Amino acid sequence: MSWLSSLFARPSEIKKAVFVQWFVQIAVIFACIATAVPGINESHYLTKAKHALDSSFAPGDLFLESGDSHLTATYLAGILSLVLPLEMVAWFGRLICWGFLSWAWIHFCRSLKIPALLAPFALASWIFAVHYGHWAGEWAVGGFEGKSLAYPCVLLGLAAAVEKRWKNAWIWLAIAVIWHPLVGGWAGLSLVLVWLFFPGSPSALAQWPWILAAFFISLLGVLPALSGIQGSDPSGVADQVHVFFRLDHHQRPTTLA
Repeated sequence: MSWLSSLFARPSEIKKAVFVQWFVQIAVIFACIATAVPGINESHYLTKAKHALDSSFAPGDLFLESGDSHLTATYLAGILSLVLPLEMVAWFGRLICWGFLSWAWIHFCRSLKIPALLAPFALASWIFAVHYGHWAGEWAVGGFEGKSLAYPCVLLGLAAAVEKRWKNAWIWLAIAVIWHPLVGGWAGLSLVLVWLFFPGSPSALAQWPWILAAFFISLLGVLPALSGIQGSDPSGVADQVHVFFRLDHHQRPTTLA
């Protein structure tokens, strides 16, 4: 049983303490990474999301009409853009992502038996480690995009694995793939290696229904990504611009100092 479902059986004081921790962690995230909109990716992905549901917005743009590798996140932002200006979509989406991450972090810290008072400091340390320790930069926590929704799912999957709830772990990582195929995919592959070589892990025979279910769930993220590699730009011009000019530091490491 997850901590959220068991929360209703706890005293009201503990419920308040969990809410305070959740709120403090959101404040930590805001203090660490909040910037004016649009953020580093929001200027591209949110406009792409708006164009996906409203073709009259910036028609003929090379990037906006190229293939889409994060279809679920695109449609979530696109639906919001039909009723809100893009600036509000960015902030509303950020609050969703940050609230989800804070909730996942509470669960993750509990699985590792990290005291609640230390959890916000651990969160700040993780944010700085990811931002400054990654060789090409990373935004596991940042603006409103697929990664910001995938990483909380990864944390929940890792927490479930630590607690030996492997069935839940596979499902959470599959949901991470839906939001961002690379984030969920690499995390899933890493957890598979742990499962294969960690003593006491359940057998494949006991896990196969859940692994199969996770496989089919993950297809909701994998298939759009595969179909979007070329998309409506068979010449690959948009992909060239995306990799070699817009995100060369991220996808072309030979440009790193």
